[in-house]
Amino acid sequence: RAIASFVAEKDIFISQGVADSRSFIEKIIQRKSKVEVVYNGVDFEEINAACKSSSEIRENYRENILFGHVGDYKKEKNHTLLLKTFQSILKSYPSAKLIVAGKDLDQVKSLAVKYNLYDSIVFLGFVPRSDLYEYLSIFDIFLFPSTSEGMPEAVVQAIAAKVPVIAS
Repeated sequence: RAIASFVAEKDIFISQGVADSRSFIEKIIQRKSKVEVVYNGVDFEEINAACKSSSEIRENYRENILFGHVGDYKKEKNHTLLLKTFQSILKSYPSAKLIVAGKDLDQVKSLAVKYNLYDSIVFLGFVPRSDLYEYLSIFDIFLFPSTSEGMPEAVVQAIAAKVPVIAS
């Protein structure tokens, strides 16, 4: 009930960019007391701890540039663009690997076969959060070609793991 009351009395924006432009928004809606920013809840300490224990995983790929992606198979994740982008990357970096974590990746695997990429991609499937952080930290670059997400948790986690992110 307290949450419902809070939400009903506030205009809630989930974005640091909106928070940075808060004065602009306040001028528009002229209700300064009703603007509230809710930050994405990512545990930076947990991610940093996991990053320190990931060297064993990275050792398996020491000869490769590692691109990573985290996302269940959903249309908005834009896995088709992800694979086409990786196909272009392989032209310049033939030993690169793409590591993909997420649920329901059968269609992505089919696309990987279609684009002749399957041998260059590691499909992890679902990975528990604690293990996922170890994988995030071994990526050289995190790819996230979403068609509609503003600031997905996976991107925030990659940033927290100090991994460069290329996102749309």
